[in-house]
Amino acid sequence: MVGLFEPDEGEILYNGENFTKMNQNEKTEIRKQIGMLFRGSALFDSLTVQENVMFPLNMFTTLANQKKVEKG
Repeated sequence: MVGLFEPDEGEILYNGENFTKMNQNEKTEIRKQIGMLFRGSALFDSLTVQENVMFPLNMFTTLANQKKVEKG
């Protein structure tokens, strides 16, 4: 669902909707609703823990930095 791989066949359903048939904007809206956790501590080693937590907030919101810190 995060787009690292494209399926060769089949469907990926989210709330009954076929994710594989959605356009990029629709997929982005779905991705805002879900979280992702890497296995094996795969964080950005160039960022602090706080910056890693805030990374998706920086990508997908227009919150002020103080609000991001409160949410992170």
